Amino acid sequence: MKPIKKILGLLFFGTIGGFLGAMGGADNTSKAWRRFGIPRIITIISLLTLHNFWCISIMFMSFVLAMGYGIPDMQDGGSTLGQFWARIFPYHVLLKTPKDCRLRLLADIFTRATIGTLICLSMLIAPILRGNWGIFSLCSIGIIGIYALVSWRGLGTFKFKNKQLLWSEFWTYSCLVIMTQIMIKL
Repeated sequence: MKPIKKILGLLFFGTIGGFLGAMGGADNTSKAWRRFGIPRIITIISLLTLHNFWCISIMFMSFVLAMGYGIPDMQDGGSTLGQFWARIFPYHVLLKTPKDCRLRLLADIFTRATIGTLICLSMLIAPILRGNWGIFSLCSIGIIGIYALVSWRGLGTFKFKNKQLLWSEFWTYSCLVIMTQIMIKL
């Protein structure tokens, strides 16, 4: 019975994180849902599980989530991080050639992977306190992978509370919360 309860807890908070992340990306909705809601949930879970004041350091994830990961295009200059990776993988903004499309894709992947990496760094207190560096490493690969390979994809939308939410954001933030819970609890 106890393993089922743990799995249900992971999925419950993962679903909440997914909705917070997707709400933070919806039109005419505050980014605070994502930037503060998700780190707050993870911090509270870690404080209740690890009973250590240093778990407050997980709130630094708010700064990472506030960085932005926009890639420069015709409508937007992109985020500072997106501009950095667009300089590493230079492409024509109008995407005139297949090479431009590949370079834009690489800029997108590396920008998102950087966010995932910084999120994992904000979770370093978990393996320091738990000594579970192997689990931390595997979950970090999962978080970086979900950011690099899923977060930018167009997986469609769904409606929740009269808002159009992106499935890619829901799955990205659900997986983020699930992986961080695993880092904290195992």
